[in-house]
Amino acid sequence: MEDVDLGSVDGIAEGAATLRKAADGRRFVCVRRGDALHVLDDRCPHEGYPLSQGEVRDGVLTCCWHNWKFDLASGDCLFGGEPVRRYPAWVEAGRLRVDTRVDPERERARLDTSMRASLLDGSMGSVMRDALRLEALVGSLDPAIEILASDAARRAPWGFEHGLALIAEAAPWVDAAGFAALSAHVAEPLLHAPEREPATARSGSAGDLLAALREERRTDAEAIARHLAQRPAGRASLYADALLPWLSEDLTDYGHGAIYAFEASQLVTRFPALAEDVIGALVVSLSWATRDSALPGWTATHRGVREAEARGGAEADTAYVEEVLASERRAVEGCLARLRAGVDPRALLRLSARAAAERLRRFDASWERRLDAPVTILDVSHALTFADAALALMPPPHLAARFAVQSAGFVGKLRAADGDPPVAREGADLHAALAARDPSAALGAIEARDFYSVLRPFALADAFVRPIFAAHAVKTTEACQRLEAADPDARDLYRAAAVTLCVPRRPERFFGRVAEVAGRFVETGKPPPGLY
Repeated sequence: MEDVDLGSVDGIAEGAATLRKAADGRRFVCVRRGDALHVLDDRCPHEGYPLSQGEVRDGVLTCCWHNWKFDLASGDCLFGGEPVRRYPAWVEAGRLRVDTRVDPERERARLDTSMRASLLDGSMGSVMRDALRLEALVGSLDPAIEILASDAARRAPWGFEHGLALIAEAAPWVDAAGFAALSAHVAEPLLHAPEREPATARSGSAGDLLAALREERRTDAEAIARHLAQRPAGRASLYADALLPWLSEDLTDYGHGAIYAFEASQLVTRFPALAEDVIGALVVSLSWATRDSALPGWTATHRGVREAEARGGAEADTAYVEEVLASERRAVEGCLARLRAGVDPRALLRLSARAAAERLRRFDASWERRLDAPVTILDVSHALTFADAALALMPPPHLAARFAVQSAGFVGKLRAADGDPPVAREGADLHAALAARDPSAALGAIEARDFYSVLRPFALADAFVRPIFAAHAVKTTEACQRLEAADPDARDLYRAAAVTLCVPRRPERFFGRVAEVAGRFVETGKPPPGLY
């Protein structure tokens, strides 16, 4: 116990705030209410103004600067944001004494409650202060990131979404400034959203989960997934025997199905205590997923997935990249021909990823200015992050063959987005190029040894305002780094793809397009022409 003497109890008035200082200079506000003595930190947790200059009424201490109100009996904040620390106090020989020892678990619980309340109402300054208090307590931002992920998993109304994927990618490297951006991007889409009512975990096998997903029995799917997520062996079976087979059947939610499955696995690896909530949220999102390649317009991909077989482990020829870029039909035909010839499906996936990077590098920004085509660069980035996720999930060969067809058809489908990429301007400094939002200069600096360590915080905190754009920028940057590590011959291509998404100034909202598309539909009843 760290027992601190705060002097004689004489002079501590009834129902009024009194300042007392410890010998080491720490400041406390003391209030007498009948036989009770309440001792709290003197510094308001909002901006540090002295609570000892506040007002006391009916057991509530009010900070006179911004009207934050604190319950004397608990330290809870009744109006404002974070709670204030309250200390056990007693009188000994007429002297006021307090125990200032910090119980780490109790303090973490207190900060957990405070941060969740602040995330709910979007009080991001409070979130950041609590994150720094947690970092000071345990020496890492991980507890704050874990709270952020837990809160998102419980409150995202449709399950696993961009915010959780962003946390998964940024958690290993984010610093305090990055956490400020990360938490804001995650919290904004969930502002005031209540916790989603989770299904109660119940026993079931991965086969039962697969059947529930196929039959859109959403509650059953989540309940079984939560049960399987409770143990490492169950999680392994969940992926191997349910999620991967189901995701391999069709391209799902414009690639999000596989992308989110991969990101969820990263989160659970880093924060095992979140396994049930994260996997539960993932399966909720998958249970609502659209099976894109089963829709009209994806005939080649849908048929190709059902014809895909893995017959061997031969390497793929690089001419495959151009076939994938040509069209959906040619991409699928080229993929199936190579699978029949015994080419390793993972080799085909790697080359599809290379083709996706080239497609992203070629993106024609005029698509974003067209009123009749509701397409942005985010759609094109999905093809790359999908290929990355399919590789990272490490499906067995027969499922990898299906993913290879999906990836090829996806990249080929986006051919209309191509344009002339900017020309690199050699000799540029990467930091300066990012600050100027100059893609030509950034392309001239892609050989920088610290390329990704410079680009990733820019993508998180400086490149975009809208959370969905920031999430795509970070996911794509991280995917490019992973793909480059596995395919170093395409280093410059992956870096150019990341530059194409992250660096240019581009519109993030499309109000004119929304009005145009809605107006045309109301007038004609016809769908927009789209990208394909």
